[in-house]
Amino acid sequence: MTSPVRFLAVDELYATQRAMTATQLAEISGASPSAMSYHLRELERHGIVRRSSDAGDGRGRPWRACADDYVIKASDDADSQGHVSLIDSHMRPMQQRMIGVLNERAAQTPDHRQDDPYRVLVMESLTLTDQEIRDLGGELDSLLERYAQISRHRRNGGPAASRVEVLWSVVPKDPRTAFQQLTSTDK
Repeated sequence: MTSPVRFLAVDELYATQRAMTATQLAEISGASPSAMSYHLRELERHGIVRRSSDAGDGRGRPWRACADDYVIKASDDADSQGHVSLIDSHMRPMQQRMIGVLNERAAQTPDHRQDDPYRVLVMESLTLTDQEIRDLGGELDSLLERYAQISRHRRNGGPAASRVEVLWSVVPKDPRTAFQQLTSTDK
């Protein structure tokens, strides 16, 4: 599932838990309705989305998420290019949203910027034991799950709220490796 169009469809269907047609999803993604229909059929084949029992046929037939949420935790696939595509399909849209927030902030007065609730990028370099890394992951998982439950309850109405994207990652940091990777791509 490395296609950005598929990720967008999955993210939208799972986040909203609404039935949506290929045409509606195509409007969001910029893909054609026929291309979106193809991607939805492929996702259905893998059990990620399903056709809704709501009326409709062809492109007018609604699609639904097969579950309340999804998580990509690990991969047994050793395909590095596939992993790059998978990460890019999530990071590029996130990067565009981050740039959008920064551009909006640049246009605001300094006092208005202080009221902005968004965190564009938070990075911290930590020195932790393997157990502390597991504990950190568990605490972050618990915190995100608490807010995911709040979000799921809010899908059916409630106070005015904004959809936000949350991304976190805990990966080993070796400055020499990062420098080598950066300089090898610059050649």
